[in-house]
Amino acid sequence: MSLDVRIRKKLDHYTLDVTFRSEGGIFSLLGESGSGKTAALECIAGILTPDEGRIALDDAVLFDSMAKINVPANKRRIGFLVRDYALFEAMTVEENIRLAAETGFLTGAWKPGNAGNPAAARDTGNRKKSAKVALSQKAAEYLRDFSLDGIGGYYPSGLSPSQKLRAAAARMLAAGPRLVLLDDPFSTLEGFTKAAMLRELKRQLDQRGIPAVFASTDRDEVYAMSSGVCVMKEGVSEQVQRKMLFFDDPKTLTGALLSGCENVTQVHAVNATHALSAEWGMMFCFPAAKGFERLPAGISAIGIRAADFQVERGKQPCFRFPVKDIRIEDELHEWNVYFHPGNRRGAELLFKAAKSSFTKEELISLAELYVPCRKVLRLVR
Repeated sequence: MSLDVRIRKKLDHYTLDVTFRSEGGIFSLLGESGSGKTAALECIAGILTPDEGRIALDDAVLFDSMAKINVPANKRRIGFLVRDYALFEAMTVEENIRLAAETGFLTGAWKPGNAGNPAAARDTGNRKKSAKVALSQKAAEYLRDFSLDGIGGYYPSGLSPSQKLRAAAARMLAAGPRLVLLDDPFSTLEGFTKAAMLRELKRQLDQRGIPAVFASTDRDEVYAMSSGVCVMKEGVSEQVQRKMLFFDDPKTLTGALLSGCENVTQVHAVNATHALSAEWGMMFCFPAAKGFERLPAGISAIGIRAADFQVERGKQPCFRFPVKDIRIEDELHEWNVYFHPGNRRGAELLFKAAKSSFTKEELISLAELYVPCRKVLRLVR
């Protein structure tokens, strides 16, 4: 199922300007708080109305400013899992799920098992009884699927954060949505509980074949959940890339920082192949060889991941970094090696070295490090 979004809307602090296309699976909007992710989801859901643009889910147009189409939110069959889960506090978990299942039944998202039985269809009493039984069965099914057996009679106030998330996700899916929107739902969870819930919700969506748009500030969540990524900054969507390509080679400065690139410096393009970093005291000269492109138009920064430094030059074209004033921090599985490139006291770079490969004494004696040219990120603003 494809989702095509091209919208603009004037908001208080910025103009939302979002363009992306998802071809199914879980597509992520990654950005800092206040970058416009929630507003974009609300436009897709029909809670906010864009000033202009178009939103289409497969062949169904949900919004088109030129054609004056704006399908009401309750007609879009889109599930929205918000940050605080918004469970109905006066209802039990089972009642929350049952209410959503009833909505799905009324909108035709699913039908009772004997809906095609002519005799049952002619008997109003049988229809009501059949629907009641089907709703109970549907609620029990989602309680079971989301490991909520035994707490269906609990009220939301008596649930843990992970149980609330399970209940909210079960309620959302019980309504039979064509698309779900996830607005940073893991923000209250930590550690093992968060990792388990990431896997569980992804599995539930994959099994049901329901596409999703997932908004998050956390790159680890995005890596675990998504197939595609759109970077958001100040209401504007930047590059859209497949997940692995984004984490390997983000194209923008914002994307590099959000993907976890630890070493970033502003550069000035001298010509089509040379960029100067005054902060690091280095001229980056990209070889005019097969497999290397010229500097992108509008280049503003260079990025190097801490894990991409090498202690040996290797056979591929590399940049050489003189190492001064080494400072080492001890992590669980690696050494964090901080150093100044040459005599640039203001700049401190980070090299992550696996403990299985290096001793602390070996790292202290380093005189230089290398980075393959192909690993250097060339970033636009």
